[in-house]
Amino acid sequence: ESFDLNRHLELCFNMYGSGPMEKITLKVNNKIVKNIVDYFGEKKNLREYDNEHFIVEKNAYINSGLVSWIIQLGENIEVIAPEVLKEKVKDKIRRIYELYF
Repeated sequence: ESFDLNRHLELCFNMYGSGPMEKITLKVNNKIVKNIVDYFGEKKNLREYDNEHFIVEKNAYINSGLVSWIIQLGENIEVIAPEVLKEKVKDKIRRIYELYF
């Protein structure tokens, strides 16, 4: 299989293109839909969840760039799956919390 640069860039976050690739599921507040489309491309991977949220599913590398991006979006985004990504986000938040409290 040949290397597809566009596909590789689509899967990467903030220059971190390593780590295992998995299907991620995120619950996202409607008010940041533009942020999600900017990162994931077209809206085809989005589906309505309720009046205030949508679900996005996408294959992505599970790495520190993705974790930092999720944390940057704060309470507007929730990792639904995979569990390994959810744990990485919680661990990073815990370490940040310990710096300040």
